[in-house]
Amino acid sequence: MRAAHSPARAGPRAPKNVALAVSALLGLASASHAAPRSLVDRSLVRTSVDLLGWTDESVAYRDSLGRVRQEPIGRYVAVLPGPRSQGGWARPADEDLAGGTPVVIELVDGERLLGSVGPWESASVPVPTPADETVSVLTPGFGASTLPLDRISRVVIDPWTRGDAPHAFTPSVDDELILANGDRLRGFLVEFGEQVRFDSGQAEQTIPLDRVAEVRLGNPAETWQGPRVWWTTGDVRAVHATGEAPDGEVAFTDGSGTPPVEFIIGAIEAVWLDGASPIPLAGLPVEHYEPLGGRRWTPPVRTGSEHDAPLGTPHVALPGPMRVEWLLPPDAAKFGAIARMGGTLDDPDAEAGRWANAVLRIGMVNRGEETEILSVKLDRSTPLAPIAVELPDPGVAGRTLVVELLPGLYGPIQDRVLLDRPMLTGL
Repeated sequence: MRAAHSPARAGPRAPKNVALAVSALLGLASASHAAPRSLVDRSLVRTSVDLLGWTDESVAYRDSLGRVRQEPIGRYVAVLPGPRSQGGWARPADEDLAGGTPVVIELVDGERLLGSVGPWESASVPVPTPADETVSVLTPGFGASTLPLDRISRVVIDPWTRGDAPHAFTPSVDDELILANGDRLRGFLVEFGEQVRFDSGQAEQTIPLDRVAEVRLGNPAETWQGPRVWWTTGDVRAVHATGEAPDGEVAFTDGSGTPPVEFIIGAIEAVWLDGASPIPLAGLPVEHYEPLGGRRWTPPVRTGSEHDAPLGTPHVALPGPMRVEWLLPPDAAKFGAIARMGGTLDDPDAEAGRWANAVLRIGMVNRGEETEILSVKLDRSTPLAPIAVELPDPGVAGRTLVVELLPGLYGPIQDRVLLDRPMLTGL
């Protein structure tokens, strides 16, 4: 039972093995629905490929020469989005909503489900047996399921009708009800369904669902671990690939005992394949930053939203020549990114300016001593530089990662760099 106004709500979450058929992939390669993505190996080296599919054992892709390759899945930790990734929440099709109310449900571990809550008009929807303190939701592909309230972080009701953009929020101890007219109530969510029962501490109220814009629950957030998939629709699920993975398709199971569900590869935006989760550079505390190149002031480093970014690893923008130091967690062992001269958070693929010319330097400070790890030149003719380095002294606390953007031949003119989805992995 959910305890009223309790800061801690714990509850369990319900988390084939056939190798990928090389002959089938070779035979169907010319007709496949491959998707441009980047594979990230265990050294955090990124390789652009046309992804064909994967299982729990193998990954298949076309390389830059058009050859179909198959490799053990254990060589890789992630799949990153292709160019011009759009992001956002895509409204499910009417037939997938089955007459229900469209919702976005986010769980305490960061999973995000786009679908509908009942009542549903279709008799073919297998509605789960209702239980106290649960929410039944219908999602495309995976069907209807029941979620305990103590696993839910928030429910956004039909954001597409109101034109709401995806947005993050900071959970509090209390539950919060945001009404369609903008009014807010804080207290305790008693029941969520066709109507919402909410106790604000003075009186329990019953409010029709169409008058509610968002429900935020005070359940504490959890750090996620293990395989996870980001869809182009905005869905995020802790699922595993299984089965034979036909050319251009992937079959997923969520461990609940339901049959695997197949999706075309183009519907998958990003994947985390490893056990431990990545460490986003954007989530680390900035210990120090200062302008370089003779400038007396520079804007601070800018970061994208961890809430919206696939893998929770947003871009990091250096708006000009500067030195930035991030405090590393003790287990940080590897650092990877793509440096993009000219890129910005709003336009990651923006071209470098005519006078752009700089040196990007990666280093580390440990016990007062600084070590240079990597130094690369960036300009209009060579605007990209892959970064995949090992960090000295993993396991030691107090280390800082140093990133310096130093002005080049033409001085600090048009010298801005975007670090594309910078991430670290642990021991």
